[in-house]
Amino acid sequence: MKFRVNHPRFQTKRIVITSSFIGKPKLCADEDTFTEMNVQYHVADDAGEWVPFELQKSNLFDPVPRLLIDNEPFEIAPPLQWYEWAWVGIPFLLIPTAGCLGGGIGSMAIMLNVLVFRGLQRGFVRWALTFAISMGAIVFTLTLATMVHLALVE
Repeated sequence: MKFRVNHPRFQTKRIVITSSFIGKPKLCADEDTFTEMNVQYHVADDAGEWVPFELQKSNLFDPVPRLLIDNEPFEIAPPLQWYEWAWVGIPFLLIPTAGCLGGGIGSMAIMLNVLVFRGLQRGFVRWALTFAISMGAIVFTLTLATMVHLALVE
């Protein structure tokens, strides 16, 4: 996922943050790429002053990092609302029903749901797609759990 940083002090610079669940987020300022987390970087603004940038991990399921510009929080993308987190977290219900198997498949489904919510524009499509992912995870988990149970019983 790529997020363009539209900060008033950097109108002539192209600053992009690339992030995913795997690996560290990258801060790209024109040709320079920075990959370390929780480290301050200095990027020259339009006036030529060096401004500190810092990337911080937001949480386990959200690939969008927190960005501090000149020690001030800067919103890269709007945070998900509570009802969006509740919707994408439906596969979390697999943990009490299928244990570790449900937890693993449910966690992957939650990550996919967050990617869909972060990647698609507002609208019905992302709600329908995340519903399909959640239901697919539930059906897959129950099918796999049944197959494992039948294999262990015989």
